[in-house]
Amino acid sequence: MPYEPFSSVDRWLVAFRSDLFGCSMLRGLFPSVAYCAEKLSFSPCYFEDLVKHESGRLPKFYIQLKQIKVAKYRLRCSGIPMNRIAEDLGFPSFPYFSVFLRSPD
Repeated sequence: MPYEPFSSVDRWLVAFRSDLFGCSMLRGLFPSVAYCAEKLSFSPCYFEDLVKHESGRLPKFYIQLKQIKVAKYRLRCSGIPMNRIAEDLGFPSFPYFSVFLRSPD
């Protein structure tokens, strides 16, 4: 029997992974924790606690994983310079972007 998400956190993770929260993620507009909490009708603090309790990680971790995934995809599949990709994805500087990509998952 396939796994069916029952908890709010499971629904959030499935929605986030399938890109339901951010149709504009490829344009570099990633949802904030507050935005995701609002979509589920939770307060941001409660949402963070809930995700941390259920998954062992903060929601920001999953947002950063998505940023890395999009960045790597753009680096592989486009001819756009790295500094432009960093700017498009909302990183404060190119050096921060390069350190962010090198950091272990």
